[in-house]
Amino acid sequence: MKISKIYLIALGIASSLSASAQVTFSSLKDVFEYADKHEISIQTALIDEQITTAKAKQAKSQLYPQLTGSAGYNDNISLQPTLVPANIFDSTAPAGEYKKYKFGKKYTSDATIALQWSIMDFQKSLAVKVASSEMKTSRLSTASSKWNTYMNLASVYYSILITRKSMDFYKENVKTADLLLNNALDKYKNGVISEEVLDRTKIEQINALKELHATESSLQKLICQLQSDLAINDEIVVADNADKHINADMDLYFGTVHPEIKYKESILDYNRLQLKQAKASNYPSLSLTYQYQYNWAADRLMDYSNAISYNTQFVGVKLSIPLFTGFHNKYKIKEAEWNVRQAQYQLDATRIARSKKDEMLKIDYLQSKHDYEDESRILNLRQDADSKINDTYQKGVISLDERLDKYQDLLNEQNNYIKNMGNYLIAQYQVYIRHINF
Repeated sequence: MKISKIYLIALGIASSLSASAQVTFSSLKDVFEYADKHEISIQTALIDEQITTAKAKQAKSQLYPQLTGSAGYNDNISLQPTLVPANIFDSTAPAGEYKKYKFGKKYTSDATIALQWSIMDFQKSLAVKVASSEMKTSRLSTASSKWNTYMNLASVYYSILITRKSMDFYKENVKTADLLLNNALDKYKNGVISEEVLDRTKIEQINALKELHATESSLQKLICQLQSDLAINDEIVVADNADKHINADMDLYFGTVHPEIKYKESILDYNRLQLKQAKASNYPSLSLTYQYQYNWAADRLMDYSNAISYNTQFVGVKLSIPLFTGFHNKYKIKEAEWNVRQAQYQLDATRIARSKKDEMLKIDYLQSKHDYEDESRILNLRQDADSKINDTYQKGVISLDERLDKYQDLLNEQNNYIKNMGNYLIAQYQVYIRHINF
């Protein structure tokens, strides 16, 4: 009884571990949601966002007043002597005679508070805007990276669905080939068909198995590819099928701006701000300074009982005007101007390219849908015809040779069907992703 309970507990633990080692996807949306949390390129882009956010806050902090405090302690090992005219202290001393006197205390210390504030600094103000623009660009770079990742993941995911659909055909083909081979073996034993026809039937059966095994291997590789792309070590279960997506109606009006265009727009804005910042290097800057310092001087180490103390403080205003910078600012502005032109050119080209790709995507979708619908009807007709041909073969009206010839027509039509289905589903997921507002 105890052994039975232990067995059940162990079985329960094994079952729970097995369940936890699976990741199930019921739709493409599930794959995207998982990628948003785990896929390496998306996570790297999100970290880059945090870096640029920190840089933007760092740039903004330069506009705040800078308050510093300091303290110092000096041991004046050797007080520097000062030459003083001797007649200051001794009227009888001859003119031109000097004596050495040491002034000050051996030990001095101080405590200082200093305030520095850039009241007017166009470069720092624009640096804040540039950093904010860089933060926006980083966010849109993440969106662009996410779009590319989604496209790659969708390609692998739908390839899995299409491959599993083709396996349904190949499994049926293996059954059919087995039946034909068994029938051929009987006829060969009875001397109805030649060995050549029997060998042809065997080849057909081997090819059917070969196609099935190759498709099974392709499916395993696609699952491994999806695991690799998503950085998953656990088993992946795709609880979805291609037929579910066949009759989906897709909206071909794209109301969202493509993430690549948004990204290029942000790069142009960033370069425009850098141009303004470069021009601001020729503008004057105004800063305010305040300092308060308290000092102690004593003859004995760390003895402040008889120390002399005093304080100093000052307020300063500084105006800086760049008069000549060796043409550095001039060429910096020129560089920024060329960067703006380049960014504008890339944005214009991207807008045109994406507009045309949207048009081609619509054409591809409508054409692939039309081709798939036609091919579906053709396959149905071919399957119906093959069923009738098989009946005539079973009745002995046609030979096995002719039956195999007609059966090859069905296999060719199945391949055409899978190909057209693949084209249709590829266009479909591309339209689906194009509607996502990244």
